[in-house]
Amino acid sequence: MKRFFLIFLILAAPLFSTEDDRLVCMIYGQKHLFSVITPTNWIFDRELANMIGLPHFIYPESETNPERKNVFIYARGADRKENSKEDFDSFVRNDTNYFISNVPEIKIIRENIKFTNIVKNNFLSGKYYVYKFIFPDGRYESVVYIDAIE
Repeated sequence: MKRFFLIFLILAAPLFSTEDDRLVCMIYGQKHLFSVITPTNWIFDRELANMIGLPHFIYPESETNPERKNVFIYARGADRKENSKEDFDSFVRNDTNYFISNVPEIKIIRENIKFTNIVKNNFLSGKYYVYKFIFPDGRYESVVYIDAIE
């Protein structure tokens, strides 16, 4: 019964409405399943998400430029490869090094932001990092890496 429920949840999961008109979107892979609650008055753009290869892409209603969204949120999960020896720290290091090798002028700053809801439990290790990626043209991206227990 558990397997059927999980399959049903994944098939039904792309979008749920909440009481205050925010959206709850489910992001899933072979070994992960989590939800993102969008802020009020933000738009979940499934077409744009598919175009750029992300499962979840939202932006404020005030972002009217169709060519470039200046403010947005996206979410993505990354599954560990089967029998992988890669740990969370090496995953984060490899991901940040990827940016450095592709955008040499990028500045990456580790930020000291505390989340009270990311704690050790049956699903999370409690370990996370927050980085700010500042691109040469002034755009920036804040990224939260969260370690989940497999």
